[in-house]
Amino acid sequence: MKFIWSITECFAIIIIGYFSGKFGLISNHESNGISKFITNFSLPALVFRALATINFDDVNWSLIAGIFFAKAILFVAVSLLTLVLTKGNECGKAGLYGIFCTQSNDFAVGFPLLESLYSGGKLDLAKYVYLLAPVQLLMINPFGLLMMELQKFWHSNVNRDETTSRKCLFLHVCRGVLTNPVVVMTMVGILWNIAFQRSVPEVIDSFLETLAKAFSATALFLLGLNLVGKIDIIHRSDVLYMPIMLTTAKLIILPFILRIIVEYSFVRSNDTDRFEASNFAFLYGTFPTAPTPFVFALQYDMDTTAVATGMAISTIAAAPLMYVSATMVKVGNTSSTQYFSELGKSVSIISVISLVCVIWVLFIFFVDKRWKSVTHRLTIPLLFSQLMVAFGGLLWYMVDENNSFNSYHFQYLLTVGGLFSCRIWYSVLAVTLALLYWKGLHFTRSLQIRIIVFTFLLNICLMIAVMLFPDYPKLDKLNPAFELGILEKWISIILLTISTLIVTISLVTQHYFDEKNSLWSDNQGLHRNDSGIEEFDANVEEVISINDDTEQSVRRREVEENCTSSEVCTLLTNCVQTTDLNAQFEIKEHLILVLVANIAMFVTLMVSIDNMIVDENSGIFIELQYISVVVNYGQVYFEKYFVVIEVELKIIPYVCHFPDLESQHQKSIFVTA
Repeated sequence: MKFIWSITECFAIIIIGYFSGKFGLISNHESNGISKFITNFSLPALVFRALATINFDDVNWSLIAGIFFAKAILFVAVSLLTLVLTKGNECGKAGLYGIFCTQSNDFAVGFPLLESLYSGGKLDLAKYVYLLAPVQLLMINPFGLLMMELQKFWHSNVNRDETTSRKCLFLHVCRGVLTNPVVVMTMVGILWNIAFQRSVPEVIDSFLETLAKAFSATALFLLGLNLVGKIDIIHRSDVLYMPIMLTTAKLIILPFILRIIVEYSFVRSNDTDRFEASNFAFLYGTFPTAPTPFVFALQYDMDTTAVATGMAISTIAAAPLMYVSATMVKVGNTSSTQYFSELGKSVSIISVISLVCVIWVLFIFFVDKRWKSVTHRLTIPLLFSQLMVAFGGLLWYMVDENNSFNSYHFQYLLTVGGLFSCRIWYSVLAVTLALLYWKGLHFTRSLQIRIIVFTFLLNICLMIAVMLFPDYPKLDKLNPAFELGILEKWISIILLTISTLIVTISLVTQHYFDEKNSLWSDNQGLHRNDSGIEEFDANVEEVISINDDTEQSVRRREVEENCTSSEVCTLLTNCVQTTDLNAQFEIKEHLILVLVANIAMFVTLMVSIDNMIVDENSGIFIELQYISVVVNYGQVYFEKYFVVIEVELKIIPYVCHFPDLESQHQKSIFVTA
């Protein structure tokens, strides 16, 4: 109950700060003064007082190291992926995004909540925040700052002597890190702790305590002020892609990595400390992003819109996630029978909804003859795989000790086979989308039949392997979220790892060739050149407005017939095809589907690995079980976007009898596509 009041107080103060700025009660100049007070006085006093009195002998350094390594892994992964997507031209953004995904709002949001949970316990984990924040500032942020400074120097100091530039760059980064008030007071606090053996004079301690007490409410109020103008950007769909990806990495991927790394680092500790530390790590990862990345974005004039929007989204999304995670942290170890029944009910309910959605989407697809589309040709078998999973979940209540083993056998094969098949079809769909942008429509169509046949054969082989080498878990120990034997668990982890890698590489490839084709179109304008290519206006609106497939083919063939250079012809054809494909095959919607599915597969992979490591049923573990149920049995929810579009396409022509209404609707459909 104490935590509920703490989280309510935190977000109430944030809301007060937001509306104070929204209605002009606090100006920008006044908010800058509040920010300087917090940065230069209140927070440094809080950090110094904590580090000067902490007992380092009681600190479990493996927990600190585990959290640091987890953050470092995510920082490197985000930075490398950004460099690949930007072809190495935006190293500053790579560093900025890396900081965004790893720096939590430890003091303003995190510490009050952790104190309400862990204060007075055996492991006073709330005080670990004072050590984790300096680790971020000293060992992770400098690399991000260095990357941002590198990009700044490359753009502004092209003709400067290389040796001088490197020296200035190094000195500038070191000065920025070492003059940070929090870093300075961290070093002073540690030295004071060693020199005076955790003793601070009462006069100094009283002064520092007064400054420190002013931090929490003031920082939360300032956070609300910083959200003014940023929440409104969320309604702009054109800037949501990157903020959502960054927020996903921060609030979903980071907690899983933290929990798994800490679980391994505590492997020799007693079970109580290990579970408490791993639960703390997971909860720590759910804290929203600190305002620091936005300050860096303003300082270096680098993608401020995406960072500001991401900060707003992460703050809003973190509230329910922190509440659920913290509530589950307080749940002690429970027996399997206490929650398997409730978990089974959730499986059945989600499966019923999924079953209805799958049948409806399949009906719409077949009515509209979507099996002729190169993308929907893969979406349909994916839906049938999800239909198997939904049937398997629906039959869950048939599995009990009073039923025959055959019913469990049938339900098991449906669920496991459907899940394995879904992951394979997501990978194939991602590869197909990459091929469309890389090789074009003609090549993809010529290859697709072989890909589909190979995929079906692979699914059949996996099903035969499951049937020939059954490793069914015992009925009395059957977990609805992980009804897999040891062999199937390993197959699932390997398949999830491969599928996640394939989808990620395919999305990167698609993005690369999309940018390449767009760059070619911008530079050349698709005008007549020396090779004899006749002028062709590839205005997106004109191309998208073409509804007749025959006319599209004729225009594409005219371009191809006038090409004399194979490389130019490929790029030119792909440019024409890309705009056609977006409207004809719903490429944008399928990309979103694959992207969300990839995130879901990663979450399932992390939960599966955690399930292999952990045997006890702690609160966080139960939460992860429910996440797994929603992700695995509710996959068809990802196709809800297709349902909306298809229902409009089929119903509105019968409802709207006036030509002007139909044309307006078709125009809106093409704009959103």
